[in-house]
Amino acid sequence: MELVNAARMANAGAFPMQIRNLTESAGLGAHRTGNYMGIDQAFGTLMATLGDAGKMEDMIGAYGVFFDDPESILDAELRSAAAALFVQAEDPVGPLKPIIIEGGPYAVLSHKGPYSDMRVAYDWLFGIWLPESEYELRDAPVLEAYLNDPSQTAPAELLSEILLPIEVI
Repeated sequence: MELVNAARMANAGAFPMQIRNLTESAGLGAHRTGNYMGIDQAFGTLMATLGDAGKMEDMIGAYGVFFDDPESILDAELRSAAAALFVQAEDPVGPLKPIIIEGGPYAVLSHKGPYSDMRVAYDWLFGIWLPESEYELRDAPVLEAYLNDPSQTAPAELLSEILLPIEVI
C-alpha cells in the first residue's frame, strides 16, 4: 500500500533504491513470446527440465528476463525468459538455451507481495523514480530476481527485486 501511495503522490524518494553492480552471469533459459504475466509458464518449463536433469542443486539464482518495452510492443510479441544461473556455463538441456545476464549497474527495488502486484512498482520506477534520478536506462533487459520459492511461500510473503539496467546521464 505504501508503494501505491508513493506512486499516487509522485514521491520519487519514498523507497530506498540500491544501485548494484552485477557481474556477468551464465545461465540456462526457457524463452517465451507473449504477455509478460505468462512468465510462470516458462518457469514451469525451466524448473521441470532442471529437475529432470538433476541440475536443481547447482542453480545459484533465478531471474525473469524481459527483453522488450511493453509500452511499445504488442503483448503477443513480447520476449522474455525464465533463467537459472550457475557458477559456470552449462550445456543446453532439453528446451533450455544458454543465456547471459549482462553485468553492469542496476537500480534495484525490493518488492514484497504477490507478483501480480508488481505493476505498481514498475509504474513508480519508470514514471517517478527514473525521471527524477541521475540515471537513464541502458540497453539491456530488465530483470526480476525471485528470492524465495513461490511453491513454498504465501503470495503476501514473496520477496523479489526489480533490476533496471542503468547508466549515469
